[in-house]
Amino acid sequence: MELWLLEQDDLKGMCSPGTIRLLIAGFGTLLLLMIALIWLSISNIQAHQIRLDQVVSNHMAKVALSHTMHNHARKRTTGLLRLLLNDDPFVRDEELQQFSLNAARFTEARNTLLRMHLSRDEQDLLSQQGKLTHKAVPLQQKVITLIEQEQYQEANRVLNEQTIPAQDAVIAVVDRFYKFQLEAARQAQVAASDHVAQGQTLILLVGSTTVALGILITFVVIRTVRQRGARDAYLATHDPLTGLPNRTLLLDRLHHALKRQHRQGGMLGLLFIDVDKFKDINDTYGHAAGDMVLRTATQRIAYQLRESDTLARLSGDEFVVLLEDTGERSAVEATAQRVVECCGQPVRVAGHDIPLSVSVGVALYPEHGQSEDELLSHGDAAMYRSKQGGRNRWQVYQPSIAG
Repeated sequence: MELWLLEQDDLKGMCSPGTIRLLIAGFGTLLLLMIALIWLSISNIQAHQIRLDQVVSNHMAKVALSHTMHNHARKRTTGLLRLLLNDDPFVRDEELQQFSLNAARFTEARNTLLRMHLSRDEQDLLSQQGKLTHKAVPLQQKVITLIEQEQYQEANRVLNEQTIPAQDAVIAVVDRFYKFQLEAARQAQVAASDHVAQGQTLILLVGSTTVALGILITFVVIRTVRQRGARDAYLATHDPLTGLPNRTLLLDRLHHALKRQHRQGGMLGLLFIDVDKFKDINDTYGHAAGDMVLRTATQRIAYQLRESDTLARLSGDEFVVLLEDTGERSAVEATAQRVVECCGQPVRVAGHDIPLSVSVGVALYPEHGQSEDELLSHGDAAMYRSKQGGRNRWQVYQPSIAG
């Protein structure tokens, strides 16, 4: 205590009241400046994060709408195939109604896109798609008219030689729009991440001038920013409900897997999985029960796979399994059989035994396709044939599935 008093006395002797007031004013100014800079830095990060969320949300909305257009355009093609294959007038009437409904939903999604802010490239793609659709629709109507006139052979010829190629051209442009949005969202994320990094640097510089207080503030801000960045990065590539890779990450892994298999000359398997009557489950038991069914299906399917396999949620009740280095076709078929069997037991939710089963379509590389789109399309077609065969089963893709 005596020594402390001595130091205080010495300090008073060395520092005049004016000097002390100046030091206090300087420290206060520095503290206020630090607070102002920290506030500006955090505001800057938040502003950039808001901009990132807005940009990503805008592009993700466009991705969802273009995906909707793709699905309903594809369903119109498969609807024509079903019309040609069915001779029951009641079934045909239902198919025609569904055909019109798909057209309406396609148009609704496109009109929603047109009401959004679009770049010149986006406008050009939608304009090109509109022109191609204008050419494809009369051909579709021609097929329907020929079927109604029972000119099945001519209808089949027009369908395969004219209508399907025209509709594929429409889908190709929609897919280009879809990929354009994914790339735009990625670039927006990179730009916003750069701004966030600049904000981190500023906070670190300010924090270093205030020692302990600056270190504490920097630590809190960096941790918050990193957590937010990690969460955004995770949500960009994973499904929030199941934790599985989403369509974006699946396509990336499938792209690299195909490159490896092409170099090595091996086989690759793709299982396209759809939960049977999932809409009925949601309507009967509620969406919470539907979510539990999806999570249960995820766990059961994952248990049947190797660590090197990829299980992804494509959308809604659709899953895809990527099997690399399968060796033989029988190994892929055995996995498909296990998936069907493991999902064949009910799910207990809130005192209810909810029935669960899946339909699986199998597509193989290189036998059934050389590209991501071909394998997914053919796996989807095989899955649809599996549903036609009674559900709760698996089906290997055959060229006859496509017409």
